[in-house]
Amino acid sequence: MKLLSRLLRYPGWESTKCLFVLSTGRTGTTTVVQLIDLSPSISAVHEPEPRHLELLRESFLRPFNEFQSQIPLITRARRPLIGKTGAQDLAYAEATILKFFAPTLAQLLPNAKFLHLYRHPADVVRSGMRRRWYDGHSYDQYKILPSPGGPVAAEWDSWGAFEKNCWTWQAENDYFLRFGELVGDDRCLKMSFEDLMQPKTEAYTQIFEMLEIEPPAIGDVEGVLGTRFNEQTDGEFPRLSEWSDEQKTTLKRIAGPAIQSLGYQV
Repeated sequence: MKLLSRLLRYPGWESTKCLFVLSTGRTGTTTVVQLIDLSPSISAVHEPEPRHLELLRESFLRPFNEFQSQIPLITRARRPLIGKTGAQDLAYAEATILKFFAPTLAQLLPNAKFLHLYRHPADVVRSGMRRRWYDGHSYDQYKILPSPGGPVAAEWDSWGAFEKNCWTWQAENDYFLRFGELVGDDRCLKMSFEDLMQPKTEAYTQIFEMLEIEPPAIGDVEGVLGTRFNEQTDGEFPRLSEWSDEQKTTLKRIAGPAIQSLGYQV
């Protein structure tokens, strides 16, 4: 009864202006949330509960046009939070772990916009290796897997953590690129971590322009972008400049399509 009461309190929640940040992780999502939250017109949160980690694999493999069954779950998970924000006449922004629910979010929330935030594959792979993704990390049980019966699935069990991290960067960014094509540039903005972190380029202003909200003062922006949020200090793995030719070739073989689409060099 309490949940039902909470849901019924926000009948117009679908009209709230929203932004969902989609990324592979290790791309500066904490930074971008801090940046967006500088605006008094936006309430920004990083990976709010419920996160539904147990549904990541299934939602990743679900076709984009099969969103109807996910609507009740998204409604329960986000209606109170988004509705409360909208009732305060604020826009809502979220760096979301519900990233593979993006097609459902786009259908359910017509005023929702999306930011595809990406980073050089070598940096993300390096971070994943340092964190031991696919090598005993507690979140390995939730990380995505290739489609059964596909060419990657046939190689998966023979791959080590390095190859799997390369594939994850490719698979997730490919997903977000295809989603962006589906909803169009007016609803999905692509931005690299490298551009975001350079305040003089003013790339960050595109986020606020998409939401039709005034950007914060440059001094405040520089303060956020000059702070290292969620900095990784443990684990060891070399930077790209120290990778072997075999490692570079492996990255290009597995992640080549997204590397080319996003304009990176390896």
